[in-house]
Amino acid sequence: MSEENKESERLVNLLFAFIDADEKKNSGLSLDWIVDNVSGYAAKGIQKSSAKKKLRRDIKHLKLVGVPIKEQHSGGDLTLRLDQEHYALAPVAFSPEEATVLALAGDLGQSTQLAGFTRSGWVKIAASGVSREELSAPALAQSNDINQIPLKVLTQLLRAHEQGSRIRFHYQASPTSPPVLRTMDPWGVVLHRSRIYLVGFDIDREEPRSFRIQRVSDVAEIGPASHQPSKQNLQVYVEESLRRHKELVDICFRYRGTGAVEFMRIAQPRGNHRFILRGVDRDWAVRLAAGYAPDLVVESPPDVVAAIKDLLQVGESDACS
Repeated sequence: MSEENKESERLVNLLFAFIDADEKKNSGLSLDWIVDNVSGYAAKGIQKSSAKKKLRRDIKHLKLVGVPIKEQHSGGDLTLRLDQEHYALAPVAFSPEEATVLALAGDLGQSTQLAGFTRSGWVKIAASGVSREELSAPALAQSNDINQIPLKVLTQLLRAHEQGSRIRFHYQASPTSPPVLRTMDPWGVVLHRSRIYLVGFDIDREEPRSFRIQRVSDVAEIGPASHQPSKQNLQVYVEESLRRHKELVDICFRYRGTGAVEFMRIAQPRGNHRFILRGVDRDWAVRLAAGYAPDLVVESPPDVVAAIKDLLQVGESDACS
């Protein structure tokens, strides 16, 4: 073993001795005890005075790298110990919102092609001392774009945007619609309500458009893009585009259960088991609320309440026929 490696091993042994003494509530370690018990100091043919000199030099090195070693003199004897107040790292803590985001990110990636990114991020978080149990996430419905988009498609779109390329792809508006060939100068990717959208300038329509990436396939770069990104915030653009094509409503509801995760993860609490959903698609909310009835009760707006009742009555009639 080289001298450099011997010195590193000796310093580690010394540090572990201090840590062990602190955990055992030892009042301190004397120089004699360290020389006799810590590997790397006592050796055949080495005088104790030389070993103590080496020990003092190692203590100086540990202090230089930030290890707080406290010296105490008692009855003429010198003892050393860790200053635990300045040595121990502050516990790693996350707010409930931060913990939820981290847990959701981890859970969503475990069964998808994005799992590699998740595992890489989790290794870094775990290195700080956080356990998975600390990041418990609420139950999550696994029907969202993050679980379903192919990694290849997402990678192609991001690369085209980064390189300023024009792309051509097939887009299927619905499961029953035939794929349509589209051409676009991509501006970016937006996440909105668990759905991921590609935003850019549609060459065929000659206007900005957004496409749900889950329905995009066969992406190919066909040349340089010529339309610069809009100054408008892409997130705002997606929201406004969806609002133009759908009826968005604010819904107040009452719920005492532990499910209904599609509602609860985006709902704002109002107290007394009441919540509000802002700017959600009316038809989506009606269908989902009917599915969670009678545990979930929508209180307003009146037209949504009526639509839910009508849907439940139709379901009851079908069940009896």
